[in-house]
Amino acid sequence: MERPDYEMSRREVPCASCGGPGGAMLKLPMMRVEVPMLCPGCQAREEADEEEREILRKMEHALERAGRDARMRDWSFSTYPRDEVGAAAVAAAEEWIAGYVDGERANLILHGSVGGGKTGLAWCVVRDLIVLHGVDAMLVNWRELLAELRQSYADRHAGQPTDYMRVHRVGVLVLDDVGAERPTDWAREELASVVEQRYARQLPTVVTSNYPPSGLAERIGHDDPIIGQRIVSRLTEGATQHEIKVRDRRLG
Repeated sequence: MERPDYEMSRREVPCASCGGPGGAMLKLPMMRVEVPMLCPGCQAREEADEEEREILRKMEHALERAGRDARMRDWSFSTYPRDEVGAAAVAAAEEWIAGYVDGERANLILHGSVGGGKTGLAWCVVRDLIVLHGVDAMLVNWRELLAELRQSYADRHAGQPTDYMRVHRVGVLVLDDVGAERPTDWAREELASVVEQRYARQLPTVVTSNYPPSGLAERIGHDDPIIGQRIVSRLTEGATQHEIKVRDRRLG
């Protein structure tokens, strides 16, 4: 009986990419098809391109995991409004990022009226930290996270929301729209838990709110101003505070 050919055969052909010498067609054992191979130069470029694509895939995954939604896909410092108010806000955020990269671990407080661009600026911070500095960062809407947490308690078979498991330990956390939640003792205790644990671990938190720190303390404290003051005091200790003074940009 004739012994089957298990050896891979190769024949030289022009490169399928550049048309130059060094390409090949490989016939694999026990197969009736040939597989084209690029020349060494094109193969190296293809491998480099694939490595770049893999980096981009990982970055996209990190941004999705960080809380990016469809609205935020194209948001960056380069797309943020560059009027006088916007430029000042971007400068404050970029200065805070530079401090973080240099080892500072202070918080960042962004406050102002509805629609001023606080969430957009906070996302730009998260995006820059992830894309340029490889920092583990995330943005969560505090009111929405509380709603998910409340639902998980109602459903005995549901575990805690994934984001809630991360907010205590992620490198940089954005708590978006703090104060928009209904002021209850339970909501206050949950916020206090996050703030205290991050404070103890020296993990910086970025807070956006429609309320200035004094007003936020009153809002959180509601029936117990001292508790509200204690929480906000932890957040503002050594923090960079920036007010975005602009009318609602969403109204045009």
